[in-house]
Amino acid sequence: MVVAPANIDRAARADTGETESALAAEGWLDVGSWSSVPDQHYPAHAHHYEKAVVCVHGSIVFTTEEALIPLGAGDRTALDAGTVHEAVAGADGAVCVEARGRRR
Repeated sequence: MVVAPANIDRAARADTGETESALAAEGWLDVGSWSSVPDQHYPAHAHHYEKAVVCVHGSIVFTTEEALIPLGAGDRTALDAGTVHEAVAGADGAVCVEARGRRR
């Protein structure tokens, strides 16, 4: 299942640390941040874990077999384990917070 983008608290999007804390408070594990240069492409791949991504700055578009998922600052999505996806950062690059798996 692919979760459509949802906007997070606008205050949290301005601060990577606050966004990391917010995901951890939701029960997400292994929370961290990463950045992409403009137009950086991540080839198709899958993970063995559920993944949440919040775009903090810039933009990035994830593509799955089911959907095109554009994320701008403050948007988030989640991908189930095994979901094949690729991504392309926007013209200004992207800074994202990612989490892997959740406490059950």
